[in-house]
Amino acid sequence: MPRYGNGCQQQTPMTTDEGMLDGCIDDQRNAIRYFVIFAGGLIALGVTITVMTLLLTRDLAPDAFKSFLGSGGGFVATLSAFPLKEVLTRREKQRALVLLRTRLAGLSGLPDATAVAERTQIKTVLWKLVEKTAVG
Repeated sequence: MPRYGNGCQQQTPMTTDEGMLDGCIDDQRNAIRYFVIFAGGLIALGVTITVMTLLLTRDLAPDAFKSFLGSGGGFVATLSAFPLKEVLTRREKQRALVLLRTRLAGLSGLPDATAVAERTQIKTVLWKLVEKTAVG
């Protein structure tokens, strides 16, 4: 799949704005999924280490017990560093892109002049997104 400067995947050649929007929406959805999977994996690892440490209390030396319990607690504590703000921002951006896609799809029923004006406005918003993503 070709990639464009905005980091959005294009499902089809760049002939439709809908395809560009779909790629951007997919990118937002994937980013949210990766954040959640990564945080969930760290928490699961921490819980597993903690539970195994507690189950093996009798077999572990006191120093090893403290180390393993601290390590498990550290992984669980990573939940406090979970980038919730980043996920919420990406979710809001995803909703806005879905709204643009829906509006773009609904332009076919409007008079030509209105549809062209709105399509131009949506393209402007999309290219601002591309510029912001590419430049930073």
